[in-house]
Amino acid sequence: MRRIFISIKEQKLLYDLTGLQLWYVFYLSLSKIETFERAIFCQTPFYNYLPWHITSPIEKISPEEQPLWKEFVKKIKIIYDKYPSFKMSKDFVNESIKFVFPMVLESEIYQKLNVEEKWFGCFRYTYSKEKKYVALHFKNAYVPKSPFSPENMKKLFASLKDLILDIDKNHYEVEKIGCGSWLNNLPPFQKLFPPSYIASLTPTSPNDKRGNGWWGQFISHKGVLHRKRAKILKTQKIFPYKRLQGECNFSEFREYIFNEIKNGSR
Repeated sequence: MRRIFISIKEQKLLYDLTGLQLWYVFYLSLSKIETFERAIFCQTPFYNYLPWHITSPIEKISPEEQPLWKEFVKKIKIIYDKYPSFKMSKDFVNESIKFVFPMVLESEIYQKLNVEEKWFGCFRYTYSKEKKYVALHFKNAYVPKSPFSPENMKKLFASLKDLILDIDKNHYEVEKIGCGSWLNNLPPFQKLFPPSYIASLTPTSPNDKRGNGWWGQFISHKGVLHRKRAKILKTQKIFPYKRLQGECNFSEFREYIFNEIKNGSR
């Protein structure tokens, strides 16, 4: 069995993100914007952190009604009910994170140990044969440097070329390629795609923040919590960036990437 090492820095980031997500649930629930149950399900990634590799979801039961999930919500709701004032948000986070964070950390270790993900620099992809669709996923492979520095932008284009060649090698039939992320707001990220992709960008529902398409904006390029954006969330009660969905024809994406590399403009 291969050994998995999660650095103290990575653990601290997971801990800080978990605390921010718990604070957000507390705020939404106490403000009566969402019920506690809906807030913790729809506005955090906690459902995905449950040990589904040990207890698989029961078929024909909705995610929110899964016994494992309901037991998790019941336990954390007991903690939430102890703190009925906005002034107690820190107390709620400090107590509930002791229950939630070990689950988050264990899930992270399990994923790294058992889920094989092939990365091309900052990118990986998932393929849907039924939809003939490729979805792109992104994480900074150049921590603590920005992935969008001039030198790394060249690497991003090269990585996307390698990703395209891998799709070809697997003989996947692809019509569309897309990405749903807060990153779509950033001009350097937009430069990695053809004009039709930029024109397609559309905000996704703020009622579903279960992934890094929303929460990734609170991770700085240094691999720590982005405290400036976290402060905006806590003081202004808004996410600095919306999650945008973009897509374009795969053939157009391929032509764009290969031309940009050929012209040496990136």
